[in-house]
Amino acid sequence: MKDLKRETVIELLQKECAAVTFTKKDGTERVLNCTLQAEYLPMKAPVPEPTGHDVTPPARAVNEHVVAAFDTDINEFRSFRLDSVITITVNGVEQFA
Repeated sequence: MKDLKRETVIELLQKECAAVTFTKKDGTERVLNCTLQAEYLPMKAPVPEPTGHDVTPPARAVNEHVVAAFDTDINEFRSFRLDSVITITVNGVEQFA
């Protein structure tokens, strides 16, 4: 899918669970059952109070060609490249093909 926008995919995954079919780097096809809905995401550990000696790591640059989503089958985050997406299906209906 050439014109798939990262923001569009993220908005969809924040509302729905989806099956994203894409081609992996090794050429194999994979179906990722995933979401970004808050109720599925693991709870974050509490952030410790700063002590004054803490060093904040630099922020990571956002890769506009990659989406990270929570894999509902294995309960871990996985990512996929937008240019490798074949279809995105929600409740048996293709949203993007």
